[in-house]
Amino acid sequence: GYRIELVASEPQIVDPVAMAFDAQGRLWVVEMRDYPFLAEGAKPSSRIRILEDKNQDGVFETAGTFADGLLMPTGLQLWGSGAFVTLAGEVVYLPDDDHDGRTDDQEIWYRGFATENEQLRANHPTLAADGWIYVAGGLRGGQIENLRRPGDAAVSINGRDFAFHPRTGACRAVTELPPADAAALYMRELEA
Repeated sequence: GYRIELVASEPQIVDPVAMAFDAQGRLWVVEMRDYPFLAEGAKPSSRIRILEDKNQDGVFETAGTFADGLLMPTGLQLWGSGAFVTLAGEVVYLPDDDHDGRTDDQEIWYRGFATENEQLRANHPTLAADGWIYVAGGLRGGQIENLRRPGDAAVSINGRDFAFHPRTGACRAVTELPPADAAALYMRELEA
């Protein structure tokens, strides 16, 4: 009893690589329009779109641009008023504090992810049950600088993935996802 139906296509979205639904049922889509390479002298043209199904017919007929001019975005995790996004060599936070559907700023939280190969970059930040956001390291590693906590030493993710805590800014290299009881650990952390 399953059926596949088209809910969004060009011109609403072009070159999608990641997506997420928000609490309002809107679909956030990462468009990597720069792939496979950015022409010399060209400005980055990737973007994040927010699609809406305003008439609730199952098709996202309305699309707005949340952020544009991004360089090689590979994933997003919705958080607070905006989204964490993996870009070429960075994890940035794009807030929308005035709630107008467009980012207000581009805050670089972490940088130093390898960028040599467009297909092997850090990607797809994902909020886990332990309250940390996990980022696939991209196979090329890097020495990650924490711009939220400039006094912290760089974190090597060579052969590993990356995780950060969106409330504290702490970060670490990881080799596996959190244990099954991570939600309980997270709740205890919040209570402390």
